[in-house]
Amino acid sequence: MSIVTVQCPRCNFTYNLISDQSMNRTLKQNSMYWPVYVQTCADYFGYFPDEMHEEFKLMFNGKDSKLVPGAKVGGTTTKMTTREFTQYLERIKIWAGTHGIQLPDTEE
Repeated sequence: MSIVTVQCPRCNFTYNLISDQSMNRTLKQNSMYWPVYVQTCADYFGYFPDEMHEEFKLMFNGKDSKLVPGAKVGGTTTKMTTREFTQYLERIKIWAGTHGIQLPDTEE
């Protein structure tokens, strides 16, 4: 659960809403993902960062292709909640560890 502060555009009254859904991933998570997780693994495997990102999306956020029956494509990460993105980072960290790559812990 998260609390979101909202302000009425007409009267400027401010109130808090309690939401069952977490907000989209945070800037802190994004700044951990690209320069640390993606870049470290890309350097290790000889990929460009965008290529590594696409591999991660396919491995850990795969979706059924709408164009090719039975095929998978990498799903978007931009709409993930903070919890979903934390789980995504954890899966990457575990996978990287099996290849001898040490990545830092994530924080939700």
